[in-house]
Amino acid sequence: DDPVKAVYPGIKNLRVDLIFIWDAFYEEVLKQQGVFIKTRVVTPVLWYLPIIKTAQKNTKLLKICVFDVSPMSKDYLLDQGMTGSYYNTENMLSYMNDILVVVDNLKKQLKCEIEVILKHKRAPKKAAQDVSYFSHVKELCESNTNLRLVGENTNLFTLIADCELVIVVPFSSPVYVANYLNIPALFYDPTNKILVSNEIVSPIIFVSGRENLTIEIANILERKVDLV
Repeated sequence: DDPVKAVYPGIKNLRVDLIFIWDAFYEEVLKQQGVFIKTRVVTPVLWYLPIIKTAQKNTKLLKICVFDVSPMSKDYLLDQGMTGSYYNTENMLSYMNDILVVVDNLKKQLKCEIEVILKHKRAPKKAAQDVSYFSHVKELCESNTNLRLVGENTNLFTLIADCELVIVVPFSSPVYVANYLNIPALFYDPTNKILVSNEIVSPIIFVSGRENLTIEIANILERKVDLV
């Protein structure tokens, strides 16, 4: 059994004295890739500062912010020396569809309004990414009034601070922004194929499969509904 779960061909080319990382767990990931550079865990480093909002929050509308990872095209992956990726179109579609089904069911169960706010990790680029995924997301937004897509340059501090929950595909970084802002956050794996203990990613919750996703979202939103 190879201890290296995934190989990133370009990462061994890093030549720096110090790497800022989101959490201590990533230091082990770097070592698995043969990178033994000094690291330091830091608070979120973004290209802008937090914006303080003074407007009163709408307590009757619960907001869930969802972050995906835009799937790359097969040709682009091959050019990068990879034959495949967890962040493929099939997995990302399952990720989005599972979340929307769960939220729709919980709206009825909790008798409340829930808005899903989606932010793509990166803007669509035809040369690198699978454009069919973005077409599907566009169709979802047009057919679902409770799904809203925000721009790629949206301030994450402001966006996340206005939400009750953040859901992120493993192991993308917006969960650490949510944790910094004390907003509940979880990683969601629709494939049930990623094996990781919650102790490793704590305080972030790791969830696999639609049934477990329903349980975790319900537990978080029920507390919010009770406070309204």
